[in-house]
Amino acid sequence: MKSLSRPFVFRAAFSVIVPLIAAWVSPLSLSAATPKTIESQNTPARDHHLFVGVDLFLRQNNEMVAVRKIEGDDALLDLPTPTSFPIKKSRGLQMKLATKVSDTAAEIEDLKSKRSYSPANDPIMRQMTDQMSVQMALADQADMNEASQRQLSQQAAVAASTAQNGETAQIRAEAAATESQLNEQLNEISNDLDQVQSLMDSDIFDVDPYYDDEDGDFDAITISFKLSSPTPIANAYVVALVRINHKDSLHDMSFYEHVGQVDAKPRKVSINHFGFPPGFEIQDTKVFLFSYGEEIPTNLSDKHYELTAAEAREFVNLDRQGLNRRASVPAKPAWEFAPAALRSSKNPKDFNYPVTVELDETGKLLAIKSGNQIVPDRVRAVVQETTFLPALENGKPTASTLTVNPIDFFKE
Repeated sequence: MKSLSRPFVFRAAFSVIVPLIAAWVSPLSLSAATPKTIESQNTPARDHHLFVGVDLFLRQNNEMVAVRKIEGDDALLDLPTPTSFPIKKSRGLQMKLATKVSDTAAEIEDLKSKRSYSPANDPIMRQMTDQMSVQMALADQADMNEASQRQLSQQAAVAASTAQNGETAQIRAEAAATESQLNEQLNEISNDLDQVQSLMDSDIFDVDPYYDDEDGDFDAITISFKLSSPTPIANAYVVALVRINHKDSLHDMSFYEHVGQVDAKPRKVSINHFGFPPGFEIQDTKVFLFSYGEEIPTNLSDKHYELTAAEAREFVNLDRQGLNRRASVPAKPAWEFAPAALRSSKNPKDFNYPVTVELDETGKLLAIKSGNQIVPDRVRAVVQETTFLPALENGKPTASTLTVNPIDFFKE
Protein backbone atom coordinates (compact mmCIF):
# COMPACT_ATOMS: atom_id res chain seq x y z
CA MET A 1 0.00 0.00 0.00
CA LYS A 2 1.28 3.43 -0.93
CA SER A 3 2.02 5.75 1.95
CA LEU A 4 -0.73 8.23 2.67
CA SER A 5 1.64 10.74 4.19
CA ARG A 6 1.16 14.39 3.38
CA PRO A 7 4.33 16.11 4.67
CA PHE A 8 3.66 19.11 6.86
CA VAL A 9 6.47 21.23 5.43
CA PHE A 10 7.79 23.95 7.73
CA ARG A 11 9.13 27.19 6.33
CA ALA A 12 12.93 27.04 6.27
CA ALA A 13 13.26 30.44 7.87
CA PHE A 14 10.98 33.34 8.60
CA SER A 15 11.78 36.80 7.34
CA VAL A 16 14.47 38.58 9.34
CA ILE A 17 11.77 40.83 10.72
CA VAL A 18 9.60 38.04 12.19
CA PRO A 19 11.56 37.32 15.38
CA LEU A 20 11.97 41.05 15.93
CA ILE A 21 8.24 41.63 15.62
CA ALA A 22 7.42 38.54 17.71
CA ALA A 23 9.51 40.02 20.50
CA TRP A 24 8.05 43.43 19.87
CA VAL A 25 4.47 42.25 20.38
CA SER A 26 5.20 40.14 23.45
CA PRO A 27 3.37 41.40 26.56
CA LEU A 28 6.64 42.30 28.31
CA SER A 29 8.09 44.35 25.48
CA LEU A 30 4.76 46.01 24.75
CA SER A 31 4.45 47.23 28.28
CA ALA A 32 8.04 48.45 28.24
CA ALA A 33 7.70 50.19 24.86
CA THR A 34 4.32 51.82 25.46
CA PRO A 35 4.79 55.52 26.21
CA LYS A 36 3.08 57.07 29.19
CA THR A 37 -0.25 58.55 28.26
CA ILE A 38 -2.64 61.01 29.83
CA GLU A 39 -5.43 59.15 31.59
CA SER A 40 -8.11 60.86 29.51
CA GLN A 41 -6.52 59.64 26.25
CA ASN A 42 -8.35 56.75 24.58
CA THR A 43 -6.44 53.46 24.40
CA PRO A 44 -6.17 52.23 20.78
CA ALA A 45 -8.32 49.20 20.07
CA ARG A 46 -6.40 45.94 19.74
CA ASP A 47 -8.64 44.64 16.96
CA HIS A 48 -5.94 43.37 14.58
CA HIS A 49 -4.23 40.01 14.78
CA LEU A 50 -0.72 38.61 14.42
CA PHE A 51 -0.65 34.82 14.15
CA VAL A 52 1.12 31.82 12.69
CA GLY A 53 -0.92 30.35 9.86
CA VAL A 54 -0.12 28.38 6.73
CA ASP A 55 0.54 29.06 3.07
CA LEU A 56 -0.91 26.45 0.73
CA PHE A 57 0.94 24.80 -2.16
CA LEU A 58 0.48 22.13 -4.80
CA ARG A 59 3.38 20.15 -6.17
CA GLN A 60 3.76 20.59 -9.91
CA ASN A 61 6.42 18.28 -11.31
CA ASN A 62 9.30 18.92 -8.90
CA GLU A 63 8.24 22.37 -7.77
CA MET A 64 5.93 23.66 -5.06
CA VAL A 65 3.53 26.24 -6.54
CA ALA A 66 1.63 28.59 -4.25
CA VAL A 67 -2.16 28.36 -4.18
CA ARG A 68 -3.86 31.74 -4.60
CA LYS A 69 -7.24 30.37 -3.53
CA ILE A 70 -9.42 27.26 -3.67
CA GLU A 71 -12.54 27.51 -5.79
CA GLY A 72 -14.81 24.49 -6.11
CA ASP A 73 -12.53 21.48 -6.45
CA ASP A 74 -9.76 23.47 -8.14
CA ALA A 75 -6.76 25.35 -6.83
CA LEU A 76 -5.89 28.62 -8.55
CA LEU A 77 -2.11 28.44 -8.82
CA ASP A 78 0.06 31.53 -8.45
CA LEU A 79 1.79 31.34 -11.82
CA PRO A 80 2.65 34.15 -14.27
CA THR A 81 -0.70 33.28 -15.82
CA PRO A 82 -2.91 32.10 -12.90
CA THR A 83 -3.98 28.54 -13.69
CA SER A 84 -6.68 26.35 -12.15
CA PHE A 85 -5.69 22.78 -11.35
CA PRO A 86 -7.93 19.96 -10.00
CA ILE A 87 -6.82 19.22 -6.44
CA LYS A 88 -7.94 15.59 -6.78
CA LYS A 89 -5.34 15.11 -9.53
CA SER A 90 -2.53 16.40 -7.32
CA ARG A 91 -0.64 14.83 -4.43
CA GLY A 92 -2.77 16.86 -2.06
CA LEU A 93 -2.41 20.26 -0.47
CA GLN A 94 1.01 21.01 1.01
CA MET A 95 1.57 23.56 3.76
CA LYS A 96 4.28 25.87 5.00
CA LEU A 97 4.10 27.81 8.25
CA ALA A 98 3.78 31.56 7.75
CA THR A 99 3.48 34.54 10.08
CA LYS A 100 0.46 36.60 9.06
CA VAL A 101 -1.58 39.64 10.03
CA SER A 102 -5.31 40.24 9.70
CA ASP A 103 -7.93 42.73 10.80
CA THR A 104 -10.55 39.97 11.01
CA ALA A 105 -10.82 36.95 13.27
CA ALA A 106 -13.22 34.04 13.68
CA GLU A 107 -14.19 31.70 16.50
CA ILE A 108 -14.06 27.91 16.39
CA GLU A 109 -15.85 26.13 19.22
CA ASP A 110 -16.34 22.48 20.15
CA LEU A 111 -13.77 21.14 17.69
CA LYS A 112 -14.12 17.36 17.57
CA SER A 113 -12.39 14.80 15.42
CA LYS A 114 -13.35 11.13 15.33
CA ARG A 115 -12.85 8.09 13.19
CA SER A 116 -15.79 7.11 11.00
CA TYR A 117 -16.67 5.04 7.95
CA SER A 118 -16.91 5.75 4.26
CA PRO A 119 -20.36 4.85 2.86
CA ALA A 120 -18.98 1.70 1.23
CA ASN A 121 -17.41 0.49 4.46
CA ASP A 122 -20.07 1.57 6.96
CA PRO A 123 -21.49 -1.57 8.63
CA ILE A 124 -24.75 0.22 9.39
CA MET A 125 -25.13 1.26 5.75
CA ARG A 126 -24.35 -2.28 4.64
CA GLN A 127 -26.91 -3.64 7.11
CA MET A 128 -29.51 -1.17 5.89
CA THR A 129 -28.76 -2.03 2.25
CA ASP A 130 -29.11 -5.76 2.93
CA GLN A 131 -32.31 -5.23 4.87
CA MET A 132 -33.77 -3.00 2.17
CA SER A 133 -33.11 -5.78 -0.35
CA VAL A 134 -34.93 -8.31 1.84
CA GLN A 135 -37.81 -5.91 2.43
CA MET A 136 -38.18 -5.30 -1.30
CA ALA A 137 -38.21 -9.06 -1.95
CA LEU A 138 -40.88 -9.58 0.72
CA ALA A 139 -42.96 -6.75 -0.71
CA ASP A 140 -42.74 -8.32 -4.18
CA GLN A 141 -43.79 -11.68 -2.70
CA ALA A 142 -46.73 -10.05 -0.94
CA ASP A 143 -47.83 -8.40 -4.19
CA MET A 144 -47.72 -11.72 -6.03
CA ASN A 145 -49.65 -13.47 -3.24
CA GLU A 146 -52.32 -10.80 -3.26
CA ALA A 147 -52.65 -11.03 -7.05
CA SER A 148 -52.98 -14.84 -6.85
CA GLN A 149 -55.48 -14.45 -4.01
CA ARG A 150 -57.68 -12.15 -6.12
CA GLN A 151 -57.54 -14.50 -9.10
CA LEU A 152 -58.36 -17.62 -7.05
CA SER A 153 -61.20 -15.78 -5.26
CA GLN A 154 -62.77 -14.94 -8.61
CA GLN A 155 -62.42 -18.55 -9.79
CA ALA A 156 -63.83 -19.89 -6.50
CA ALA A 157 -66.84 -17.56 -6.79
CA VAL A 158 -67.56 -18.86 -10.31
CA ALA A 159 -67.19 -22.50 -9.11
CA ALA A 160 -69.53 -21.84 -6.14
CA SER A 161 -72.17 -20.35 -8.42
CA THR A 162 -71.91 -23.32 -10.81
CA ALA A 163 -72.08 -25.79 -7.90
CA GLN A 164 -75.48 -24.33 -6.97
CA ASN A 165 -76.93 -23.55 -10.36
CA GLY A 166 -75.36 -26.07 -12.73
CA GLU A 167 -77.64 -27.68 -15.35
CA THR A 168 -76.85 -31.24 -14.30
CA ALA A 169 -75.88 -33.00 -11.12
CA GLN A 170 -72.51 -33.96 -12.59
CA ILE A 171 -71.70 -30.34 -13.47
CA ARG A 172 -72.72 -29.22 -9.99
CA ALA A 173 -70.57 -31.97 -8.38
CA GLU A 174 -67.49 -31.12 -10.47
CA ALA A 175 -67.91 -27.40 -9.68
CA ALA A 176 -68.18 -28.15 -5.97
CA ALA A 177 -64.96 -30.19 -6.10
CA THR A 178 -63.22 -27.34 -7.94
CA GLU A 179 -64.48 -24.84 -5.40
CA SER A 180 -63.08 -26.97 -2.58
CA GLN A 181 -59.64 -27.15 -4.25
CA LEU A 182 -59.61 -23.41 -4.89
CA ASN A 183 -60.54 -22.67 -1.30
CA GLU A 184 -57.64 -24.86 -0.09
CA GLN A 185 -55.25 -22.93 -2.35
CA LEU A 186 -56.71 -19.66 -1.09
CA ASN A 187 -56.14 -20.77 2.48
CA GLU A 188 -52.50 -21.63 1.72
CA ILE A 189 -51.91 -18.29 -0.01
CA SER A 190 -53.60 -16.44 2.85
CA ASN A 191 -51.28 -18.17 5.34
CA ASP A 192 -48.24 -17.30 3.22
CA LEU A 193 -49.38 -13.70 2.97
CA ASP A 194 -49.84 -13.49 6.73
CA GLN A 195 -46.28 -14.78 7.27
CA VAL A 196 -44.81 -12.28 4.80
CA GLN A 197 -46.76 -9.44 6.38
CA SER A 198 -45.67 -10.55 9.84
CA LEU A 199 -42.01 -10.45 8.76
CA MET A 200 -42.46 -7.02 7.22
CA ASP A 201 -44.03 -5.70 10.42
CA SER A 202 -41.47 -7.25 12.76
CA ASP A 203 -38.53 -5.39 14.38
CA ILE A 204 -35.85 -7.44 12.60
CA PHE A 205 -35.35 -4.49 10.25
CA ASP A 206 -34.66 -1.98 13.01
CA VAL A 207 -31.08 -0.70 12.66
CA ASP A 208 -29.03 -0.04 15.76
CA PRO A 209 -27.22 3.26 14.99
CA TYR A 210 -24.60 2.67 17.69
CA TYR A 211 -21.20 1.20 17.08
CA ASP A 212 -18.15 1.08 19.29
CA ASP A 213 -15.53 3.69 18.39
CA GLU A 214 -12.82 1.33 19.57
CA ASP A 215 -13.69 -1.39 17.08
CA GLY A 216 -14.21 -1.64 13.35
CA ASP A 217 -12.29 -0.96 10.18
CA PHE A 218 -12.63 2.82 10.22
CA ASP A 219 -11.46 4.39 6.95
CA ALA A 220 -12.69 7.98 7.32
CA ILE A 221 -12.59 10.97 9.63
CA THR A 222 -15.43 13.24 10.70
CA ILE A 223 -14.48 16.72 11.97
CA SER A 224 -17.14 18.93 13.51
CA PHE A 225 -17.13 22.38 15.09
CA LYS A 226 -19.10 25.61 15.44
CA LEU A 227 -17.87 28.56 13.39
CA SER A 228 -18.64 32.26 13.73
CA SER A 229 -17.16 35.67 12.94
CA PRO A 230 -18.14 39.16 14.12
CA THR A 231 -17.21 40.38 10.62
CA PRO A 232 -19.45 38.79 7.96
CA ILE A 233 -17.55 36.57 5.52
CA ALA A 234 -19.39 35.74 2.32
CA ASN A 235 -17.32 32.90 0.97
CA ALA A 236 -15.18 30.84 3.34
CA TYR A 237 -13.48 27.47 3.21
CA VAL A 238 -11.51 25.50 5.76
CA VAL A 239 -8.39 23.41 5.32
CA ALA A 240 -7.88 20.60 7.82
CA LEU A 241 -4.58 18.98 8.71
CA VAL A 242 -4.87 15.63 10.48
CA ARG A 243 -1.93 13.72 11.90
CA ILE A 244 -2.60 9.99 12.15
CA ASN A 245 -0.72 6.99 13.49
CA HIS A 246 -0.87 3.88 11.34
CA LYS A 247 1.20 0.86 12.24
CA ASP A 248 3.47 2.99 14.46
CA SER A 249 4.14 5.43 11.63
CA LEU A 250 2.98 9.07 11.65
CA HIS A 251 1.37 10.60 8.56
CA ASP A 252 -0.04 14.07 7.89
CA MET A 253 -3.10 14.33 5.65
CA SER A 254 -4.80 17.52 4.50
CA PHE A 255 -8.19 18.19 2.93
CA TYR A 256 -10.57 21.11 2.47
CA GLU A 257 -14.26 21.93 2.69
CA HIS A 258 -16.27 24.92 1.51
CA VAL A 259 -18.41 26.37 4.30
CA GLY A 260 -19.88 29.42 2.52
CA GLN A 261 -21.15 32.35 4.56
CA VAL A 262 -19.97 32.95 8.12
CA ASP A 263 -21.37 35.58 10.47
CA ALA A 264 -21.83 36.31 14.16
CA LYS A 265 -24.28 33.44 14.66
CA PRO A 266 -22.36 30.18 15.33
CA ARG A 267 -23.09 27.54 12.72
CA LYS A 268 -22.35 23.84 12.83
CA VAL A 269 -19.78 22.60 10.32
CA SER A 270 -19.23 18.90 9.70
CA ILE A 271 -16.52 17.56 7.39
CA ASN A 272 -16.21 13.94 6.27
CA HIS A 273 -13.07 12.74 4.55
CA PHE A 274 -12.44 9.23 3.25
CA GLY A 275 -9.37 7.27 2.19
CA PHE A 276 -7.66 6.61 5.51
CA PRO A 277 -6.02 3.22 6.10
CA PRO A 278 -8.11 0.90 8.32
CA GLY A 279 -6.66 0.66 11.79
CA PHE A 280 -5.42 4.26 11.99
CA GLU A 281 -5.47 6.43 15.11
CA ILE A 282 -5.96 10.21 15.24
CA GLN A 283 -3.03 12.04 16.85
CA ASP A 284 -3.84 15.71 16.16
CA THR A 285 -6.25 17.87 14.19
CA LYS A 286 -5.78 21.48 13.05
CA VAL A 287 -8.27 23.64 11.14
CA PHE A 288 -7.37 26.76 9.12
CA LEU A 289 -9.94 29.24 7.79
CA PHE A 290 -9.65 31.06 4.44
CA SER A 291 -11.71 33.46 2.36
CA TYR A 292 -10.74 34.34 -1.21
CA GLY A 293 -7.27 32.99 -0.51
CA GLU A 294 -6.67 35.19 2.55
CA GLU A 295 -6.27 33.26 5.82
CA ILE A 296 -8.42 34.43 8.71
CA PRO A 297 -7.10 33.72 12.21
CA THR A 298 -9.20 31.91 14.78
CA ASN A 299 -8.96 31.38 18.51
CA LEU A 300 -7.13 28.13 17.66
CA SER A 301 -4.41 29.81 15.59
CA ASP A 302 -0.86 29.36 16.89
CA LYS A 303 0.96 32.30 18.53
CA HIS A 304 -2.06 34.56 18.20
CA TYR A 305 -1.44 38.14 19.40
CA GLU A 306 -3.82 41.08 19.36
CA LEU A 307 -2.41 44.30 17.83
CA THR A 308 -3.56 47.83 17.24
CA ALA A 309 -4.13 48.92 13.64
CA ALA A 310 -0.89 50.91 13.73
CA GLU A 311 1.13 47.94 15.02
CA ALA A 312 -0.35 45.63 12.38
CA ARG A 313 0.39 48.08 9.59
CA GLU A 314 3.93 48.59 10.87
CA PHE A 315 4.50 44.84 10.92
CA VAL A 316 3.42 44.46 7.30
CA ASN A 317 5.51 47.43 6.19
CA LEU A 318 8.65 46.23 7.98
CA ASP A 319 8.19 42.70 6.71
CA ARG A 320 7.88 43.95 3.14
CA GLN A 321 10.96 46.14 3.48
CA GLY A 322 12.87 43.21 4.95
CA LEU A 323 12.02 41.10 1.90
CA ASN A 324 12.94 43.93 -0.51
CA ARG A 325 15.95 45.56 1.16
CA ARG A 326 17.46 46.93 -2.04
CA ALA A 327 14.65 46.31 -4.49
CA SER A 328 12.30 48.74 -6.19
CA VAL A 329 8.69 47.56 -6.12
CA PRO A 330 5.39 49.33 -6.75
CA ALA A 331 2.85 50.14 -4.07
CA LYS A 332 0.16 47.53 -3.41
CA PRO A 333 -3.06 47.07 -1.43
CA ALA A 334 -2.75 45.11 1.82
CA TRP A 335 -5.59 42.69 1.21
CA GLU A 336 -5.08 41.12 4.65
CA PHE A 337 -6.79 44.33 5.86
CA ALA A 338 -9.53 44.18 3.22
CA PRO A 339 -12.54 46.45 3.84
CA ALA A 340 -15.57 44.67 5.29
CA ALA A 341 -17.59 45.41 2.13
CA LEU A 342 -15.24 43.16 0.13
CA ARG A 343 -15.20 40.29 2.65
CA SER A 344 -19.00 40.24 2.82
CA SER A 345 -19.64 40.59 -0.92
CA LYS A 346 -21.21 37.71 -2.82
CA ASN A 347 -20.73 39.42 -6.18
CA PRO A 348 -17.11 40.39 -6.94
CA LYS A 349 -18.14 41.99 -10.22
CA ASP A 350 -19.75 44.83 -8.26
CA PHE A 351 -16.20 46.02 -7.52
CA ASN A 352 -14.66 45.53 -10.95
CA TYR A 353 -13.55 49.10 -11.46
CA PRO A 354 -9.91 50.26 -11.81
CA VAL A 355 -9.07 53.42 -9.91
CA THR A 356 -5.84 55.46 -9.93
CA VAL A 357 -4.71 56.70 -6.54
CA GLU A 358 -1.94 58.95 -5.24
CA LEU A 359 -0.05 57.67 -2.18
CA ASP A 360 2.57 59.28 0.02
CA GLU A 361 5.75 57.57 1.24
CA THR A 362 3.84 55.86 4.07
CA GLY A 363 1.15 54.47 1.77
CA LYS A 364 -1.45 56.99 2.96
CA LEU A 365 -4.11 57.76 0.35
CA LEU A 366 -3.78 61.36 -0.83
CA ALA A 367 -6.22 61.44 -3.73
CA ILE A 368 -8.36 59.37 -6.07
CA LYS A 369 -7.85 60.35 -9.71
CA SER A 370 -11.13 59.78 -11.50
CA GLY A 371 -10.36 61.74 -14.65
CA ASN A 372 -13.52 62.06 -16.74
CA GLN A 373 -15.04 58.94 -15.20
CA ILE A 374 -17.50 58.78 -12.34
CA VAL A 375 -16.27 56.31 -9.72
CA PRO A 376 -19.21 54.37 -8.24
CA ASP A 377 -19.82 55.25 -4.59
CA ARG A 378 -19.31 51.64 -3.43
CA VAL A 379 -15.93 51.49 -5.21
CA ARG A 380 -14.83 54.89 -3.91
CA ALA A 381 -15.76 53.87 -0.35
CA VAL A 382 -13.78 50.63 -0.61
CA VAL A 383 -10.71 52.37 -2.03
CA GLN A 384 -10.83 54.96 0.76
CA GLU A 385 -10.92 52.16 3.36
CA THR A 386 -8.15 50.12 1.72
CA THR A 387 -4.75 49.97 3.42
CA PHE A 388 -1.89 50.51 0.96
CA LEU A 389 1.74 49.52 1.28
CA PRO A 390 4.02 52.23 -0.16
CA ALA A 391 6.23 51.80 -3.18
CA LEU A 392 9.88 50.99 -2.46
CA GLU A 393 12.80 52.50 -4.34
CA ASN A 394 16.04 50.71 -3.55
CA GLY A 395 14.31 49.38 -0.45
CA LYS A 396 13.20 52.83 0.75
CA PRO A 397 9.51 53.90 0.93
CA THR A 398 8.56 56.54 -1.58
CA ALA A 399 5.45 58.37 -2.81
CA SER A 400 3.84 56.95 -5.93
CA THR A 401 0.79 56.65 -8.13
CA LEU A 402 -0.99 53.29 -8.36
CA THR A 403 -3.90 51.91 -10.36
CA VAL A 404 -5.87 49.50 -8.21
CA ASN A 405 -8.96 47.42 -8.95
CA PRO A 406 -10.87 46.23 -5.85
CA ILE A 407 -11.87 43.04 -7.66
CA ASP A 408 -8.25 41.92 -7.27
CA PHE A 409 -9.08 41.07 -3.65
CA PHE A 410 -11.22 38.18 -4.91
CA LYS A 411 -8.29 36.78 -6.94
CA GLU A 412 -10.49 36.20 -9.95
